[in-house]
Amino acid sequence: MIIPCFNEERRLPKCLESIRRQEQSDYNIRVIVVDDISTDETVAIAREFGATILTSGRHDIEVSKKIGLDAVTTPLVFFLDADNWLPSDDWLSVARQALLEH
Repeated sequence: MIIPCFNEERRLPKCLESIRRQEQSDYNIRVIVVDDISTDETVAIAREFGATILTSGRHDIEVSKKIGLDAVTTPLVFFLDADNWLPSDDWLSVARQALLEH
């Protein structure tokens, strides 16, 4: 799971909590937060949730995504925006199943 962020202290906890709910499944989820040198508590919040934190510093979401992607070693990667909080506790299972069927 790759989440590019810049000053997302208000929204990031909901996003990370939705991912945490997925961890109750059989999935081994690695969360990578690519921070764009936030000036708020974004990095501290990501750290509290156990995310791997990388830094971009480019203010370019595509660059941040590439930095996150370069750190991934698994064949299945999801990108989320920090303002995405997904209420369904099974969204990862549903998405994974849809990808495997196609």
